[in-house]
Amino acid sequence: VTVGADGMATQVFRSRPQIHVPYLIRPLLRGQELEFVETRRFKHGSHATVTLPFFQAFVTGNNISDRVSNTGDIIIDSAVLGAGDGGGDVGGVDKTGQRICE
Repeated sequence: VTVGADGMATQVFRSRPQIHVPYLIRPLLRGQELEFVETRRFKHGSHATVTLPFFQAFVTGNNISDRVSNTGDIIIDSAVLGAGDGGGDVGGVDKTGQRICE
């Protein structure tokens, strides 16, 4: 994770799936493994205690073509914690009055 002057953190994920690449696509890889790269940006420090609404932007691409990419935004406005285990704890408010989800 790198943090910019704007206080936004950038995190890069690289994955190399172990899949059979069709012969038609192999020349595009130029002898490299197929690789997907996902870049996420979010407010630094928001991974430990999430201030709601939480916002994260992402871009996913690959090393076959720069013409193909997925972009999106993840926005969480409200959350119920522990809903799957019956806990149902709802995020609270921190000392500055910000809604948080711990």
